[in-house]
Amino acid sequence: MLNLPALVLPTEFVGLLKNPTAAGGGAVPQMLRGAPGLTMVMERAFKEFDEHHMGLEKVSTVLGWAHFRDRMASVYLFKALHGSFPDKTDMELVEDIRIFENRFSDKSLAGNSRLFLLGLYLRFLNTYLSMREEGGLEIKVPQGVDRVMTIKQVRTDKPDWLVLLVWHLDLFLGTDELVRLIQINTRWESFYELLTDAQRFQLVSNLLSYGASIQEEDPFLFERI
Repeated sequence: MLNLPALVLPTEFVGLLKNPTAAGGGAVPQMLRGAPGLTMVMERAFKEFDEHHMGLEKVSTVLGWAHFRDRMASVYLFKALHGSFPDKTDMELVEDIRIFENRFSDKSLAGNSRLFLLGLYLRFLNTYLSMREEGGLEIKVPQGVDRVMTIKQVRTDKPDWLVLLVWHLDLFLGTDELVRLIQINTRWESFYELLTDAQRFQLVSNLLSYGASIQEEDPFLFERI
């Protein structure tokens, strides 16, 4: 059984990852100006890239969106692991998130960080599970999802929701049956009708939990996905 809890994720960073214009450069300065405490934390963590005292906004431009985003995520992950913010960034902490993002990148629009956001959620979740000593339990998207995702050559502005939905359907129906149903162009509403009441409850609960974690209110718009 797949149970995804609602997590408290860093609000400013979640907003940045959801912002479709972030890769263009304007969203980072806007976020920093509205969060002076966060700016101080990040200025310390990124000081190795600011030997000429350019300021964090300039550093974000020089590093580029993806590189700055990844290093910023490492600061939050370090805090989750150790209880305090670090003195420098650490790309090793986000390597698994970058791998996850690349895994489904062909389903995402250019410059979109929604897959990174889902990867961040799963990374935080597995960190918490590990800290609670739950027998080494780790929640991962199964390989069957990759097979299903290759059937339709489409891109979406919310690939995180697409991965979540396919993940659940793969779990409930099995990869072979799900592939068959997609190949005959089954509508999303019909998939829902195939589920048991318990499976529907689990699906809705997990989507609500993820939606709450990323501060988003439209997890049930299957046709949009």
